Amino acid sequence: MPIGKIRNGKLIITVLYATLPDRRSQLKTTAPLSDNLPSPGKLAAEFDTLILSASGWRKIFTGSGDEEDRNSAIGGANTVIAALMADTFASFILDNPEFGRDVLIGRDTRPTGAPIADIFCRVLIARGLSVLYAGIAAAPEIMAFARTTGPFAYISASHNPIGHNGVKFGSRDGGVFDRDRAAVLAEAFRARMNSGDPVQKAATLLSACDPAALASVYEREQTVKKSALAAYEVFSR
Repeated sequence: MPIGKIRNGKLIITVLYATLPDRRSQLKTTAPLSDNLPSPGKLAAEFDTLILSASGWRKIFTGSGDEEDRNSAIGGANTVIAALMADTFASFILDNPEFGRDVLIGRDTRPTGAPIADIFCRVLIARGLSVLYAGIAAAPEIMAFARTTGPFAYISASHNPIGHNGVKFGSRDGGVFDRDRAAVLAEAFRARMNSGDPVQKAATLLSACDPAALASVYEREQTVKKSALAAYEVFSR
């Protein structure tokens, strides 16, 4: 998995083998949606509130539905939505080999960002992709680092109230998807949400994540975060 660092003023991409202190004890022992599955009606109601635009996808992600809620819990319906967002993104990457198989994930400080990011990591791993998770990082850092890693998903809702959250998708050029790509991605996501059993699909994906691979992603989080900052520092000179 590529990791960037500064050497003599240049960004060098290397393969990282060293790990940070063990974080396995911080991981959930059971996958999201292991119980408390949402009803079809609840899922449909939450999906109807989702805004899908070229600049990103967003909604109120707090389980309470209160846009001022600072709780990190997102509830079962929003878990399904996030999982199928990630699955749609994974399929888009796999259908476009020029993107490679490394995916960069970052988020802002919103409380719901952590569970959404965890869901993305789990689903992307389950789909066979290699995940670089930077944790809390500024969007420009993620976009700069994406130029040397691969496509990215940045979890944020910009200026909206704290209970909102969303995702911006981008490619390895460091920019968010253009209008045409965004439209294709949104249509594929709608199709997933409106066909078959989306709850079971999400639960299957989340349970298919290799726990060791997920633990490795979290172990490398701080190193990836530092690499993203280093990439931005080089890019901004």
